[in-house]
Amino acid sequence: MPSFQKYLLVGGFPETARQEDISLSQRLLREDIVERVLKRDMTALFRIRNVNDLERLFIYLCLHTGGIIAHKTCADALGINTATVANYLSLLEQANLIYCLPPTTLTGKKVLKARNKYYLVDAALRNAVLLRGEEILTDQAEMGLIVETTVLRHVYAYYYRDNPRVSYWRDSKSHKEVDIVVESPGYTIPMEVKYRDHAMVKADSGLKAFAVAQGIKWSYFITKDEKDFGLFRLPDLDATFLKIPAHILTYLLGQAERLLWT
Repeated sequence: MPSFQKYLLVGGFPETARQEDISLSQRLLREDIVERVLKRDMTALFRIRNVNDLERLFIYLCLHTGGIIAHKTCADALGINTATVANYLSLLEQANLIYCLPPTTLTGKKVLKARNKYYLVDAALRNAVLLRGEEILTDQAEMGLIVETTVLRHVYAYYYRDNPRVSYWRDSKSHKEVDIVVESPGYTIPMEVKYRDHAMVKADSGLKAFAVAQGIKWSYFITKDEKDFGLFRLPDLDATFLKIPAHILTYLLGQAERLLWT
């Protein structure tokens, strides 16, 4: 199995990355995260009274990672109140188990009634909890979610020192979207993940719309094919897009992060 595919399945945790047996790696993740972190550590640290609700919420997030999570919709689905959902989401974020991406407007300001997106910090946790094995490697929809989650993890790790605002953009009228927007006083970097064959930036894409509206000069278009590497432009647009395969981007970010800390 190619190294990147294995990485997507079992993640970069030291105790699982060294294992050759994927099912064993996933069992270790379930025991370490669900049994130890959720049921023991978080319960003791945050004095959670109903650990079953917390566990069910975490499974809900596994099923809907990368999606907009409305507190009421989630509460209705789980049969708990909205305040509990909001509190547990905050606690899971504090425990470094999930990322919360707020929406951003074209002015970079925060949306008042935020419809946040939530991602697990590592796609391997989702695979382990939902018992998803090698069969997902041929599922385009599953792989799209997994790779987007993995790219986001590397973005957070690499840009950690800058303490940037990481968000997503979605136009309420056209529903065009940019998966990840990294914002700091010195830069704004939009990133779109299209993990599929023959991926292209279309003239009506959210990435182009955001670049035009914000005057963005550089954008990342992250794809699947290892031949998708290079700079390109769209007609009538003064912006450059870097097209790069996900496995190369995550490797380069990981290597750069390692060098920064050494």
